[in-house]
Order: sequence, then C-alpha cells, then structure tokens
Amino acid sequence: MGLCLVPLLWTYFGILPSSLRWDTTGPATVRRILTSATLGCREVDTGSVGLLNAPYEVCATTTSVGYDIEFETLDQTRGYAYIQHWGRLGGWFPDQCARHLFGHWWAFNGSTIGSGNNCPLGYGGQGAA
Repeated sequence: MGLCLVPLLWTYFGILPSSLRWDTTGPATVRRILTSATLGCREVDTGSVGLLNAPYEVCATTTSVGYDIEFETLDQTRGYAYIQHWGRLGGWFPDQCARHLFGHWWAFNGSTIGSGNNCPLGYGGQGAA
C-alpha cells in the first residue's frame, strides 16, 4: 500500500517544485530581470524552465505591490510565475487556477474557474482581484 502512495505523492508534491529547484534557467532569468528592471514580454525559442519547454514567453510586470515574472506557454494557458510582493498576494491570478510551489514560485493554469472549481488536481481557484 505504501509503495502505491509514493508515486502519487511525488507527482502531487514533488515534480513541479523539484523541476524548478533543479533548474538554473528560471532563477537566473529572474535575477537578471530584477537587477536590470527590464519589463515587458519576449519569446524564448530554445531551452526550458522546469517542465516548460520552448517556445515559451517570459513576461515581467511591476505594480505598486511587487513584481510578477511569468514563464508561460505561447497560448498563455499554463506556466510558472515568480512573484515578489509587498503585502497581500490577491489579484495576481484573477479567475485562474494557481498553486504555490515554494518561496516566490507559483504554477498557474489558465483553466477558468467558472461557476465551480474546475481547476486541475492540486490547483486552487484564485478568484478575481
């Protein structure tokens, strides 16, 4: 019985956070953006960040409460976000499904919440800001 639970627990708790912890591309990109204050979006044609393979888009925005650096599929349906915020986190994923991974890192899925929680397993609906 215990051996049957290990793959499920790894899939739920381990694979997404580990894919970012063992990857140097995402954190290096975040450091470069934060130190240079480069905002906007750009397409990346090669490589990967965690489980997100190229082509993908990197978008950096800032608001009065912090930074949001997203690594997302070109159709913006899923990806990772590095969110450095001051104060309340609400509003970063309006009407989307998101999951905190560790530290400032989140995974998000563009599934709309709708009338019920239609989020993938492990993700929660964030609601509108």
